[in-house]
Amino acid sequence: MWREDDERTAPLRSKEEEHDYRYFPEPDLPEFAIGQEVVQALRAELPEMPAARLERYVERLGLPAGTAQALAADWEIADYFERCLAAGGAPARAIANFVLSAVLQEANARHVPVSGVNIPPESLVEVARMAGAGALSHQAARKVLAQIAESGRPAAEVVASLGLEQVCDRAALAAAVDEALAAAPQAAAEYRAGKKSALNALVGGVMRATRGTADPKLARALLLERLEG
Repeated sequence: MWREDDERTAPLRSKEEEHDYRYFPEPDLPEFAIGQEVVQALRAELPEMPAARLERYVERLGLPAGTAQALAADWEIADYFERCLAAGGAPARAIANFVLSAVLQEANARHVPVSGVNIPPESLVEVARMAGAGALSHQAARKVLAQIAESGRPAAEVVASLGLEQVCDRAALAAAVDEALAAAPQAAAEYRAGKKSALNALVGGVMRATRGTADPKLARALLLERLEG
């Protein structure tokens, strides 16, 4: 029996005396002893244990416990995550979030393991880097990863072909903000009347008008200027 509390195995019940098992010696199998050098050599070949990997993800990479647990619990997912880390260029937390969302979604949709998803680690890291730099919204980044899995094309090429680069220019977003306000006058009125949650519907309108390419923070700021100015 495996005991989670102290990570040890323990017998479930006691055994009878050895002679009750009626063992018979095998004359063609001589006795042999395994030296410590052999034990140490075999131990060195073992992969990192899940518990050690979980601790490293939390302590060294700063991942939330739940995220680290989800990664460390499956060796294929953890291996893919490690290869993404080795590619470099994006924070561990951002990489982990895309692995556990977009990559797993593609794996489940295609009924394949993570290793069967056609998203090279370098491509995922590039998308994560672009999202972190504000060049892609999170929603757009997931669309790009899905297209990479489908076509195998480089991230930059997919972003350009889909026109998903995030819009961070105030002038470029002004028309989309006006469109969202015109399309949802009730939400605008509710916000002005004190219902602050109505702003979310208006931000969603801007995102729809820009096909998810608007910078949500800038969209929110421009809406507030219109609503409160």
